Amino acid sequence: MITNLLNLETSFFTSAGALFGYIELLSLTFNALSGLLALILLPALYNPKQLAGRYYLHFAMLALILTGLSACRHEQTPKPRGYYRIDFPEKVYKQLNESLPYDFRIPVYAIVTPDLMNPGQKEWITVEIPGNQAQIHISYKKIDHNLSLLIEESRSLVYKHSKKASSIEEQIFVYPAKKTYGMIYTIRGNAASPMQFYLTDSVTHFLRGALYIKEIPNYDSLRPVIKFLSEDVMQMISSTEWKKYHGR
Repeated sequence: MITNLLNLETSFFTSAGALFGYIELLSLTFNALSGLLALILLPALYNPKQLAGRYYLHFAMLALILTGLSACRHEQTPKPRGYYRIDFPEKVYKQLNESLPYDFRIPVYAIVTPDLMNPGQKEWITVEIPGNQAQIHISYKKIDHNLSLLIEESRSLVYKHSKKASSIEEQIFVYPAKKTYGMIYTIRGNAASPMQFYLTDSVTHFLRGALYIKEIPNYDSLRPVIKFLSEDVMQMISSTEWKKYHGR
């Protein structure tokens, strides 16, 4: 009931404000007309021959003033924000084929480099997609009776983005034929990382991935890029296979 009254009151004052605005416009128009009629008629009382010439002159002045008054009441509508058009390459994949305890398929437009931030971790790599200014950070650890701890660490890293994220969706991944199990996190909103995951065989291997885009996080403008790159991440996840651990 109170909400309805408040809405009614708001509507009343909005309508009243519009009415007062139109009354003000009519008043200005009336004053302008009165002034111009005085300019037209008063000189004609003394010199009737000048009436015709003055009539056309002041009629033009009246049209200009009325046009100006109408322009003062015009409200401009802001244009919607535009975004740059993005052209994406064709989806073609190849095997990673590196001396690592894991393997998966990556897009042909990706570049694989060692993780320069962690040079001591030889099984950690960065899959860079320069065309979209994106990186997929891959980290690897051998399980040593600590699977629960590794899973919780991965989950904690995901939820560090919860301050900027509007939602975080969890999707279980299971591929028994390849002995691959894990979790995929879709992070929506203006977070720096829109997608993360972890994979494991639950015995020896634990792999974690995180997608980052080198742009100011803006979910609306980056939505097409995120969708395009998410398909690449899903390809990596679904094609992951484990190789013998060499303990480098």
